[in-house]
Amino acid sequence: MASQGRLPVPRLSILIPALNSPERLEHTLVSVLGNRPEQCEVVVVLAHPYDDPYDLAGEVRFIAARRGAGLAECANLGIRECHAPIVHLLACGAIVEEGWTHTPLQHFRDERLAAVAPLVLDEHDQARVVSTGLEYHPGGVRRLRGRGLWAEEAREPATTILGPTAQAAFYRRLAVSPTRALFDESLGDSFVDVDLALRLRQSGYVACFEPASIVYQVAGDSPQPSGFAAARHAERLFWRHAPMSGWTRSIALHSLVVGGEFCRGFPRPRALTHLAGRMVGGCDWGFHRRQRRRWTLPSAVVGSELSAESTSGNLSGPAESTGARCRFDHRHLHPDPSKRVADFTANQTQSAS
Repeated sequence: MASQGRLPVPRLSILIPALNSPERLEHTLVSVLGNRPEQCEVVVVLAHPYDDPYDLAGEVRFIAARRGAGLAECANLGIRECHAPIVHLLACGAIVEEGWTHTPLQHFRDERLAAVAPLVLDEHDQARVVSTGLEYHPGGVRRLRGRGLWAEEAREPATTILGPTAQAAFYRRLAVSPTRALFDESLGDSFVDVDLALRLRQSGYVACFEPASIVYQVAGDSPQPSGFAAARHAERLFWRHAPMSGWTRSIALHSLVVGGEFCRGFPRPRALTHLAGRMVGGCDWGFHRRQRRRWTLPSAVVGSELSAESTSGNLSGPAESTGARCRFDHRHLHPDPSKRVADFTANQTQSAS
């Protein structure tokens, strides 16, 4: 029982980095507040001013970030302010449905598990998959797992994957360390999620995809890497994790990736821009060594048998069932929203109509 005057520790922290318009933030909040589970807190990190016209401060904890801050910076700030052992990172603009957190929280009973990826569907075409997590090719290519599949094709049993995308992810806070930054901001917003997934795997943790947890997002709404900075960030990511598949194999595959990228872009100027970014990113050897040491995560308490998982092919690992399945026998009940949240929801519904 919680001591008098002290709030109980929540089971789940829902963290929303608000990077864009207030309308998109409210679109997500009306969904989250109407479907939130018991014993959870909602934390919003604001990269732009928000006037809170519906007086949601009693239901949502707003944290001000630097104006114009990116996803990685906002997520790092937010996770330090979260109180629950599990943090659900959710993109601004995404919507959810009742019970979407239930099965992922059940998976975290396994101490080896560090992250869960929900099934992300296209909000405008709910039969199409946006992602079922991440893949990373040893030549240095980040991919969205399951992108473009029909939704029914993605409704497989829970499977082991490399990790979730930063647009929709459940993380064990202890695994990513609540006292340290979650994401490496030097990699830009487009590659920080796969970097974290690879670091967690190297530390002996696993991640899984859970199709019973569904998030809706507009396809193409995630950061789209392009230009000099994106090429430099991609190169930094490659050199940090190249040893996982062996230097010889990684460098050979990476040469094909960079060569193919240049040929597809030539003769447009972006081909030279990307190549310059790759060269600058690849030449910073001291940076790669320092960052590898700085961002190494503590090893999992259990998981010596997990570190031997195959990393051949792409580094997403084998698709094996976790064995943890849950049934939804009844509706997941939660306290009725306050009058402020009800007014907010009604207003958003009228605006949509």
